[in-house]
Amino acid sequence: MDSTIYEDLQRTFATDGPARAIDALIASLRERKEYGSLFYALLMKKRHELGVNPLPTAPGAELPENVHAAYEEGIRAAGREVGRLFIEQGDIVRAAPFFRMLSEGGPIREALEQYQPFDGEDLQPLIELAFHQGGHPHRGFDWVLQRHGICSAITLLGSALHQGPEFVHGNDVRDYCIQSLVRSLYQQLHERLRN
Repeated sequence: MDSTIYEDLQRTFATDGPARAIDALIASLRERKEYGSLFYALLMKKRHELGVNPLPTAPGAELPENVHAAYEEGIRAAGREVGRLFIEQGDIVRAAPFFRMLSEGGPIREALEQYQPFDGEDLQPLIELAFHQGGHPHRGFDWVLQRHGICSAITLLGSALHQGPEFVHGNDVRDYCIQSLVRSLYQQLHERLRN
């Protein structure tokens, strides 16, 4: 953290107290788009509001019983906010762990559905998230087919099926991938025959 920011936070803490200092830290992190750190600052704020040590020095389970539910809701709210901020700046890969922690796949699936890759972009991290991690397998497979071609798509599907049918996230994904391959092969064959 920049030393001037740290000094400003120390002054705010000394003059206005810890709640104002935490709010200033949160505002600074948002402004600088340091969303990973923002998550922990939001948790610090929640812990302070609950009257427990704002710095987690032990597992959350060791907090007093009467604050467990509120703290867990604070974790969920912070995870959703930070995940949403990462998505808004186009960083779906960094948003994913926050929604995965919450077992909420919808925002990642929707972001992958709407994402339009630019020419020359390295899509491998998004393909990993979409296909291998199950964020949106159809979209991940489409990107492999469009960017890397039929051979790569066949290899991807073959290795996924080899690891077990559950790896391709059920019959729906397997059927979608096979149908996409058949369509692409047909289009290529038709084009070549016509030429």
